[in-house]
Parts: sequence; structure tokens; C-alpha cells
Amino acid sequence: MLGPRELYERADEHLIDRLVENSSVEKKSGRYNKSALSEYFSMWANTAPDGGLIIVGVENDGTKTGLLSLSEKQIAEIELAGPHLCADARYDRKKISIINHKGQDDYVLLFYVKYNENRVVENHKHDAFIRRGDEKRKLSELEKSELRIDKGEVDFEAEPCGLPYPDDFRVSDIADFCQNVRSGMPGMAERTDEEILQLRRLGSIRDGKFRPNNACALLFANDPQSRFPGCKLRILRFDGDVEGTGSKFNATKDIWIEGTIPEIITHSKTAIRAQIREFTRLGPDGKFFTGPEYPEDAWYEAVVNACAHRSFNMRNVNIFVKMFDDRLEIESPGGFPPGITPENIYNHSIPRNRRLFEAMFFLRYVLCSNEGTRRMRDRMLEFGLPAPQFKQSDVDGIKVRVVLQNNISFRKQYIDKRAIDIIGHPVFSALNKKERMIVNYTVEHNQITVSDASRIVKGGWRQIKKMLDSLVSRDVMERISPMGIERDPKAHYVLKKGKHEKTPE
Repeated sequence: MLGPRELYERADEHLIDRLVENSSVEKKSGRYNKSALSEYFSMWANTAPDGGLIIVGVENDGTKTGLLSLSEKQIAEIELAGPHLCADARYDRKKISIINHKGQDDYVLLFYVKYNENRVVENHKHDAFIRRGDEKRKLSELEKSELRIDKGEVDFEAEPCGLPYPDDFRVSDIADFCQNVRSGMPGMAERTDEEILQLRRLGSIRDGKFRPNNACALLFANDPQSRFPGCKLRILRFDGDVEGTGSKFNATKDIWIEGTIPEIITHSKTAIRAQIREFTRLGPDGKFFTGPEYPEDAWYEAVVNACAHRSFNMRNVNIFVKMFDDRLEIESPGGFPPGITPENIYNHSIPRNRRLFEAMFFLRYVLCSNEGTRRMRDRMLEFGLPAPQFKQSDVDGIKVRVVLQNNISFRKQYIDKRAIDIIGHPVFSALNKKERMIVNYTVEHNQITVSDASRIVKGGWRQIKKMLDSLVSRDVMERISPMGIERDPKAHYVLKKGKHEKTPE
């Protein structure tokens, strides 16, 4: 499990034999195209945290063909591929003596290409590459721009937002923020609001006039969407476990939230909380236990992270919160910052938007103590649910997705608390598992058809119709038939209200 630097320092023929191509090692024939070789110098220079190795003189299958069969010119082209074709790549190089596949004394060239943390490294064609898993991936112009921001080559947050101050800003919110700064930092008592904004790197004072930057606009502008149309969050609840498209689009809720980052966080918390279902089960002691589908600390932290760490360079792309029967997903524009992976995310914190993130500390939204993702994980595990999954997707635009899974199979022992409020404790206690599933569906969707129930509990039409009619006969449900006939294609069932005791508060 050595890193590329340690592998380079310890490299000998025995180690070369053992190395396989992976997330930090690439093998190339001595006759490999030298222009294409520059792509690997760019790739490793852009791959955090440690870059990687290029071994020239070994085939992909491990055959050691060596370099002695090449001309001096060919060898010089290999040695100069870095400085001539990828000038910003920084690397070390050395020869490793080997016995080639013909049993002859030979050698290979080993390049250790170092990660450049300060800039995006392009080759002579102005192309940039990065390692994703075991593959070399060419970056789009948007991705190069994102990487320049992440590496600090371009300070997107510091760019002037172009909105007039104070006319286009929420002065009262700024005053509250500045008061929090005064309370939390010594030596700030005599500072003006504008001086505090400048000290918190949210703009600059020139010729006695404050000029807000992009970070300030995202926090305090009257209309941040005028500069960042994608500064929004969309909540979608889907019927089932998949997201349909076109005529099969299956969203049962579609809520848009926009405003400043603090507003989006506050309003989305209220909206998501209203969509999180509460479930109740009867314990072995005869008492009822009620709890939410997901722990609030987990999904709320995921929303805050999405708002604080998203890419605002992708101005037109919004955050999505997608709720399915078996999971909750939060998607935010932009990839992981350099150095952050799904494997190390619980132990590292590298904010993409440092100014925004630090300001949110004084707004009481983050703690800046590298514990948010760990709290998400711990709360999910305390609920008996899987740890959050963190994924990066490049398929339809680079984005990070956080997935919180519920335990839908175990949840079948539970019933929606709203259903108990309607049907009462005694009736609930008498329901079997399939009947509880039907009641759960009905309370969530307000009604159920025979076809719906058949899909949920996996039974034939006649069997399910009999089950629903049994619930009707027991005064749990009521059949609604617009045509008033037995085989009414528009018939459906609803929970019968007002007949049963209510769950005590």
C-alpha cells in the first residue's frame, strides 16, 4: 500500500515485476507515441494527492521489453516528453536495470510525476487529463475551470459580483452577521460592518466604498439568482425506487426553493422535514414506538454541505434532493475537491468555497471542525441504517451525490404514524404485514387501486380484491366507485375516517 513517492524511491527490478497498473501506476512500451505520453504527465500532475508513476519499457501485460533496442533519438524523445510536451509537470526520473524478455541486460525509465496543487497542468495541445479509478480522463473546459478554482489558480469567490452595495443587499442580515463576528472575535468591537465584511474576505473597500464579491452576494444579496441562476434547491419525491422520465415521470412532490444560501438551507429544512415520514410499530411490551424515516442530523448536514461546497462556477445548475421509497439522494454541482475521495471523506475537510464556508460558521450553520460527515455517519448507524454513500458522477455533468438508504424491508414491520392516527391502535394491531403495506401506501397516496395493491404485495387481481374488500368489511377502508358497479375501472379505496380511536399525542 505504498504511495507513488515511496514506490519510486524503493524501485528495483523486483518491485517493477510486482507492480500492476492501478490508481497510481501506468506502464508504457518504449515505442509508445511520445505525444500521447504527454497526456500521462498531465494526468498525474492533476491527480491528487500524490500524482503517480510512469514506467516506460514495460508492456501493459508486464512484459519487460526495455529500451536498449531504441535509438538515442527515441530515448531522448522519451526523456524530454515531459519538459517539451507538458512543461508545467514536475517529476523525478531514473533508470532501473532489468533483464528483458529476451534474457538480455536492459533498463527501463521510471518517472515519478508529482501532483501540482497550484495549477491545472496541460500538455502541448492545451489538453488536461486526470486519473479516475484506473482510467485516464480528458477534462472538458468546464472541468478545467472547476479544477483551476479548486486549486486556487482562479479565486471565483473573490471576483466582484457587480451588484451595487448597499442597495442590492440585505443590510439587516449583514448587520446580524457582523454582530456575530464582533461577539466571536476579539478586537472587532469598533469595526464598521463594511470593515468586518472586508476582514472576512467578502469584499474590499476602495476609495471609501465597499465592493462586494461573489461570496458576499451568495450570502446577502436581495436577488442572488440574478448572478447565479442555479442558486436553487429542488425537492422531488418519487413514487417507487426509480426516477421515471417523459410520460413516466413519477414525481408526487416538486418543490423549488431559492434565495440566499442561508435562506435555501432554512426553507429546505422545513420542506424536507414535512416530507420525511414517521413510522410506528408495536413493541413486544405492547407500547408503540414512533420515529422518522431518516435521522434529521444526517439529511440536514448533507443539505448544508451541498449548499456550502457546491460549484457556483456552474452558475445554471441547481441542487437536487430526491426522495425515493428506499433512499434519499442529495446531488450538488461539481466534483470532490482535490484530495477528497469517498474513502477519506470522513477524515478530511477541504472546503471548495472557503470564504462562504467560514462566513457560515458565524451564521451558525457549520462548525468548521471537520466533523459534519462523521456526524452523518454516526447518526445513520445509531438508527440502524447504512452509513451514507458518497459518489461522484461525470455522466450528465460532474456532480457529487450523497445517498442515505432506509431499511425498507425492516420498515414493513412499521406503519405510517398518520395511518394510526386515522385507524387507531386496536385496528392496527389486528392488521397482518400485507394489510399494513396497503394501509401505508394509501395514507401516503390518499387512495389505492386493486392494481396498486397487487404491485405492492405481489398477488393476483382476485386475491388482492378480496383483501381490500375484507378491509372494507372491517371498516378500515371505503370503496369509491364513480360508476357504482362491481367491475368499475375507476374504482379505488381510501381509509375510512372518524370510526376509530386516535393515537394519544
